Amino acid sequence: MSDTVNIDSEAPTELLNTPEENVLHYVLPPNVMHDAVGELAEFILKNAGRPMVLDGSSVHQVGSQGAQLLAMATRSWAEEDIPFVLQDPNGSVGICLQDLGLSDFIELGAQEDQPQ
Repeated sequence: MSDTVNIDSEAPTELLNTPEENVLHYVLPPNVMHDAVGELAEFILKNAGRPMVLDGSSVHQVGSQGAQLLAMATRSWAEEDIPFVLQDPNGSVGICLQDLGLSDFIELGAQEDQPQ
């Protein structure tokens, strides 16, 4: 897994003024539950305070622990005014967070329009 993300014109606005070598990139697994939450928590804690992008493009399910972790990390980074982007191009993360009642607490980036 790469620990940097390439910054280009398609990058989230929050990251455009952040040097590429300072941005961490983490690809979320298809199911953000149980063991995956522990691994994600370890990554987030180890890299606290660094700009990061979490790629949710392969996510199908987010459990309550995973959603709480994402909500807490999003809030912590926002309080410190550090870029923290949760990319959700297929909308699956947003649907899971909405189902858990947490969609108001987490701003998602890079979403495609979903059919109604």
